[in-house]
Amino acid sequence: MRRLFYLCAVLAFLAWTQPASAGKEITLRFRYWGDFKEIQALQDTIKAFEKEYPGVKVRGERVPPGDEYTQKLLIEQAAGLTPDVIFCGQQFAKFSEKGMLRDLMPFVKADPSVILAEYYPQLVRLFTSNGKLYALPRDIAPIGLVYYNKSLFDAAGVPYPDETWSWDYAPRPELGHRDFLTAALRLTRHSTRGVQKTVYGYSGAWPSNTMNNFVFSSGAEFVDDVFKPTKLKYDDPRVLNAIRLTQDLCYKYKVSPTSTELQASGVSTHDLFAQGRIAMYMTGIWEVPRFREEIGERFDWDIAPWPKGPTGLRGVATGWSGYAMTTASRHPQEAWNLLKYLAGKPGLSRLAQTGLAQPALSKVADSPLWLDGQRPKNRKLTIEEVEYVHNDVIHANWAQIEGIINPKLELVWNGSATPEKAVRAFLPQAQAKLDELNNPPRHPRLNWLVGLAGMLAIAACLVGWVWAGARADRESGRVTSSKAEQRAGRLFVLPWVVGVSVFLLGPMLVSLLLAFSSWDIISQAQWVGLGNFREMMKDERFLASLRVTGIYTLFSVPLGVIGSLCLALLLNAKIRGQAVFRTLYYIPAVASAVAASLIWMRLLNPESGLVNYIVDAARLTPVFDAMGLTDPVKGYVNWLGSEKTALASLIVMSLWGIGGGMIIYLAGLQGIPQTYYDAADVDGASPWHKFRHVTLPLLTPTIFFTLVMGVIGSFQVFTQGFVMTNGGPNNATLFYVLYLYQNAFQYLKMGYASALAWVLFLIILAFTLLQLRLSGWVHYEGGEAK
Repeated sequence: MRRLFYLCAVLAFLAWTQPASAGKEITLRFRYWGDFKEIQALQDTIKAFEKEYPGVKVRGERVPPGDEYTQKLLIEQAAGLTPDVIFCGQQFAKFSEKGMLRDLMPFVKADPSVILAEYYPQLVRLFTSNGKLYALPRDIAPIGLVYYNKSLFDAAGVPYPDETWSWDYAPRPELGHRDFLTAALRLTRHSTRGVQKTVYGYSGAWPSNTMNNFVFSSGAEFVDDVFKPTKLKYDDPRVLNAIRLTQDLCYKYKVSPTSTELQASGVSTHDLFAQGRIAMYMTGIWEVPRFREEIGERFDWDIAPWPKGPTGLRGVATGWSGYAMTTASRHPQEAWNLLKYLAGKPGLSRLAQTGLAQPALSKVADSPLWLDGQRPKNRKLTIEEVEYVHNDVIHANWAQIEGIINPKLELVWNGSATPEKAVRAFLPQAQAKLDELNNPPRHPRLNWLVGLAGMLAIAACLVGWVWAGARADRESGRVTSSKAEQRAGRLFVLPWVVGVSVFLLGPMLVSLLLAFSSWDIISQAQWVGLGNFREMMKDERFLASLRVTGIYTLFSVPLGVIGSLCLALLLNAKIRGQAVFRTLYYIPAVASAVAASLIWMRLLNPESGLVNYIVDAARLTPVFDAMGLTDPVKGYVNWLGSEKTALASLIVMSLWGIGGGMIIYLAGLQGIPQTYYDAADVDGASPWHKFRHVTLPLLTPTIFFTLVMGVIGSFQVFTQGFVMTNGGPNNATLFYVLYLYQNAFQYLKMGYASALAWVLFLIILAFTLLQLRLSGWVHYEGGEAK
């Protein structure tokens, strides 16, 4: 029997250690994003692939696009859990820099079915670096297609745009309809009933797209080299003129809706074109399927090329994407088969039929699969525009540069700053950051063993300090319990001690180590000493976040304390429906902060929100106008869109949660003995004197508690700035914790984020100690004032 047991154990071990047999099914993970039609096309492609390769199963994993998609993949890379094949666009540079992507060139050379010459060369160049190919192109999307409403052109008597038209920095009436600005002015019809009744001559999907195309078709660029940028060229006169012209379309010529108007109306430029309210709309080809459904036969429309620049040059921005294989894939050959299937004719043919993305294979793009004969009739323009596309900057950390540039450009788009002022504000700092990213200082690798030893030493010191205090208590006789009772007490507290050590003290010590390091959670950490703290002193966004959070604390905490106390005094009175009122005021304090943010976004909507309705009904608009707080065009207050009012709006919004403080004050009020009030009544005290000399002194411990907790909470505010304003406009609501989050999870600067966290800890600790030091005004019943 024993021999049989040993034999079974050996066989089981051998079976476990044997490599997968050829007949065993392999599962590949494929990560992507896309809308419903695109998802269906991908699922059909996966099914066809699995049928052609019966030994392979593909598990599709859709993740929403944007930061969430990038962050999840990077975190999976750090954990060694990345999928086999991934869809990537602008994140490509970040992924390749972190060593996530496998070189595909050996697979291409060994596979004659894949011919790189059949793909658009611009895309192959994008995905190639130092002779290595990191992705197979999937699609290209020139962002320079001008959708135009033929009915509006006919009504205005303006001929349709074609390849002969051009733009200049000022209207050229002598060119007639061949001049972009002249045509836009003739097509614009303003209405006093708001953005949804005005017919605009032109709008881009985003102001930045319009600016990009003006820059590229003028012969300029934003950087000296999009693949290896070393110098920012925003001070180029052509770039400055392009930014100014983009602003002038809204504020000088008024042929485009402003960002404020769009925010106020709650509609997008896509919606306005579909409603027949924009004559010319510039975007990419991905809008076509939605326009076919939303417009139907209400009016006829087509697409035209972006106009030539002042010197006759053409140039447009572009989108692009590809499929890549990760270095973590354990089945590279099977992953290659899937990748080339998705990026080959089978996959791109299905993609072409959705009408959402122009295939990267030029022959598939120039076929009936893509040129389907439906609207837009001029669909072949998408192929012709490829010749003139300009790429965005391909840099792994370009998001950090945009974090400096974009807030200043927001001021240009909302009419608060001139292009020259905005560029002067961001260019030196952005150039310095680019220089730093291109020439990072060399630091020694972080020795984790030494770091662990240091953390254990700190932990030992903390334990020794606590133990010494406990021993001193025993020796002084302050502890009267028996040894058995002490052991029982330690056993009862042990789970809490373990939990605190593992989930609180341990992470705090690790973050302390990281505060002196540079780490992106993927690469080897480097020891930088005080480098992170020195960088803070030069970081304008760090200083801005400190200023914003300080102002928020200065106003929101007193408002919260006073508001909660007043509400508690009102609801402490014995009135009918007291319980109902208490519940109604307390509910917002326990409701979702995200839901509350969305509600307040509607309330603060500049055009249709309740707050501006009340301001207008109370005839307070002239007061705000005299204070310079109203929109220069529309005359209303743009509460969240203006640098002057955004933070104040969030401070007022903080009163939404005073119900939580109200409950604490109610408990304090009801803990005051009635005998004090009876004695005051005998002495003839007025209600004010009873509040001043009885209620307030006995309530000071509660006030002190809410004050301390309010300061701590205000320094940690995050949700409102993240959901409602994303730190804007121009960093006006960039709260400290929001900036910490951006560094940790958007820029993957975990060391810098840890340093920020410890600075926040020290700030909160300092304010708390200061409040304790100044707490002599607090009256503790039955004891001395502290």
